[in-house]
Amino acid sequence: LVKVVVALLLCLFASKGDGASSEANGELGTFTLPGEGTCFKDEFEAVLSEYKHLHTKMLSLYANKTTRSKARFLVFRICCGELGNRLLGLTSTFLLALLTKRALLIDWPAIEGFSGDSYRDLFEPPDGLDFNFSQLTPGRGRKPPKVLSVSLTNERPEPYQPVLCRNLTAAWSKAPVVIVTSNQYYLEALRANAHHAPDLLRWFGPPPPATKDSDAAAPAATA
Repeated sequence: LVKVVVALLLCLFASKGDGASSEANGELGTFTLPGEGTCFKDEFEAVLSEYKHLHTKMLSLYANKTTRSKARFLVFRICCGELGNRLLGLTSTFLLALLTKRALLIDWPAIEGFSGDSYRDLFEPPDGLDFNFSQLTPGRGRKPPKVLSVSLTNERPEPYQPVLCRNLTAAWSKAPVVIVTSNQYYLEALRANAHHAPDLLRWFGPPPPATKDSDAAAPAATA
């Protein structure tokens, strides 16, 4: 799963150099996976390496009654849409977990009428990391954790407002579990957040400059 998310991050954030190429005829650029010459900054490679430790640490804290209150999780919850929309939401939420130093968990059951597979049907746990949201299900003698719910879907008139302006690490500090429900790519909203944009700039560098073709293809703004 992490490899899929990292590959998507690479494609979504890649500049036109250092591991990414774009053809003049308008075809999609080609990208290489991490370890084969990528456009990731060294610092982001280190963040990915550190994430495994953070993930394991948060689960260990939660498993112990005396340290449970210190555990911090960010849950990606599907709402609607097919596989492509879900992967975009998952990719965005994984990066948000890195920015806020939380362990990612996934609430992706099989739902009839959409992509009928659960995430366990589609992905194998990487490197022994368990992303299953059910780990937070209250067991015998265990109270459910306090949850903050955030909706980042296209059903709202301003869907990205919850992540645009605040320092989310500080704003969510008292919430052990933040559940983000999304079917959208919202990484650009995080780029616009003054508190988290510097990390993104260090990890990925500046976004590719706009071209005349992309400007011409962009829809006109409406009042």
